[in-house]
Amino acid sequence: VNWAPHNPAPHAGMVRLWCLEAFAHGAEVVSIFRWRQAPFGQEQMHAGLLSPDGRGTTALDEFSRVANEAGALSRTSEPAPVALAFDYESAWAYEIEPQGEEFSYFDLVFDAYRALRRLGLSVDIIGPDLDGLAGRKLVVVPGLFHLSERARTALANTGAQVLLGPRTGAKTKNFQIPSTLPPGLGAQSLDVTVKAVESLRPDTPVAAGDGAFRLWREFIEVGDAAVAQDHAEDGHPTGARQGNISYIAGWPDPMLWRSILLEAATKAHLQTVELTDGLRVQDCGEHRMVFNYSPDPKNIETLVGAGLIFGSSPLAPFDVALARKGSTPGS
Repeated sequence: VNWAPHNPAPHAGMVRLWCLEAFAHGAEVVSIFRWRQAPFGQEQMHAGLLSPDGRGTTALDEFSRVANEAGALSRTSEPAPVALAFDYESAWAYEIEPQGEEFSYFDLVFDAYRALRRLGLSVDIIGPDLDGLAGRKLVVVPGLFHLSERARTALANTGAQVLLGPRTGAKTKNFQIPSTLPPGLGAQSLDVTVKAVESLRPDTPVAAGDGAFRLWREFIEVGDAAVAQDHAEDGHPTGARQGNISYIAGWPDPMLWRSILLEAATKAHLQTVELTDGLRVQDCGEHRMVFNYSPDPKNIETLVGAGLIFGSSPLAPFDVALARKGSTPGS
């Protein structure tokens, strides 16, 4: 393409990897733009599966391979065990009132997503009303600025482990401060009150647990019905737990996200695995897919066992493996 400051070519294998990963995450269609690179007009520098003279490109070879391999994938609507809430209105709300130059709702949610995926967990993104919690084992809700009645009902009725925060329920739907922070959740109402908040400079993290809070933290008061979760270096609780619902009183750094989510996954009876840089796993129906974004080969025997359908261990750089999930150790 021609619209960015630099336009590096994708590494060999990446067209196939991106396509198969999209299918693994539930995509019904992968449509390539474009079929043939136009030799004229404003978009003539947009590459295609065919070059301007009609010859096939490397991308065509990879896409043709995907067309042959995609038929082996499970096509199932089975929900992932982990649900992560994302809300566009929350993104708009925190753009209006970030309370800190670096605060980004998208980055907060993406940090949680990255940590979940690094633990080898399959994740579905759900909307702000938190519909579709049946069958979930872990629900993560970072920074949902307003909790609708449907969301509160869903949280009150789910048996999944739930992680809220930070800034969850910080506003009403009319962008006003609610009477209690965080707001009540019906029968599962948290006996926790947010007394004060602060935005942190990037160079002033607050040590907590195995990591630190960065950019944002909250000072909470924990009532008799809840239990405080650890304490930061300044003595304030890093969160609280009541029943199956936990509240995180700050923006965790990667190490703190890891420890918080690892504890939550353990309580939810989810199997986790420490994935090395560049390696990602996605379970889809009866299959498990492993993706190697790294320029180095990766040993994946512990992830796929003897159930490989295609791919190999070690998995080559920018390659994909498909395995039968029932043959995976521990599955």
